[in-house]
Amino acid sequence: KFDFPVSHILLLCTGTGLAPLKSLLTSSELSLGKNGRKATMYWGLSNDKYCGPVIEELENEDLKVIPVFSNPMKNERQGYVQNALEEDGIKVPRNTAVFVVGQKGMAEAVKRICEEE
Repeated sequence: KFDFPVSHILLLCTGTGLAPLKSLLTSSELSLGKNGRKATMYWGLSNDKYCGPVIEELENEDLKVIPVFSNPMKNERQGYVQNALEEDGIKVPRNTAVFVVGQKGMAEAVKRICEEE
């Protein structure tokens, strides 16, 4: 309907859904950093047992990784990625692209949130 430039990218995944998003991030397809383009990734996990090194590998000045835990072990963010997105909101919806990898219910909830923004 409108042709707005994408200045922010939202990536949402659960568990092993990280693999296709990681592939996308390591390619040059998203053009992160170009013209100030940034990304935020919400990664849903049951606990933080293995995520630390992965987050350190991925996160940089153009990508913020927000882990969301269904069974937190410490004082991490608890819940589900769609709830975290809803709590945080989408800052500039018309300039935001969204990639979702995960369960149908999560994808449908994210779609609803994006449509409401």
